[in-house]
Amino acid sequence: PNQIQSAELTINNLSQSISGLNGSINTLQNEIDGLNTQINQIDEELTNTELTEEQIEDLNNQKTSIENQISDTQNSLDSSQSELNTSTDQLNTANQNLNNFQAELETATASLPQLEQQLNETIESVNIGQRDSGWTTVNLDANNDGVIDENDIQ
Repeated sequence: PNQIQSAELTINNLSQSISGLNGSINTLQNEIDGLNTQINQIDEELTNTELTEEQIEDLNNQKTSIENQISDTQNSLDSSQSELNTSTDQLNTANQNLNNFQAELETATASLPQLEQQLNETIESVNIGQRDSGWTTVNLDANNDGVIDENDIQ
């Protein structure tokens, strides 16, 4: 159960991380789209034959600045996408681990009646002379906390 709980917590954390990354990726893509729109507008303005050299230079400088912003934003987008891919791989692994842990728990739980029967048979087979064998099945976990320790003696 601890492995299952740990896997569930990991899955929850990764899911939240993936959700945040998807939001960041959408925001960055929207930024790039907006910047591309600005470049298209500048390109359109540059087709105006009445522009002075100074105006053309200004527009080209603006375009270069926007292209640099696009490059920086694209780098952030690529980094976020890479992080998303890694988190998605980790989520898939955590889901597989959870499925494996649950299958192991089901298998162990299903085998309990057979193991209890084997234990009872073993107790009977070693109980020579039909002595009181009640002590062999005493629950030493007196406080039922799943651990046998000094707290069970108190």
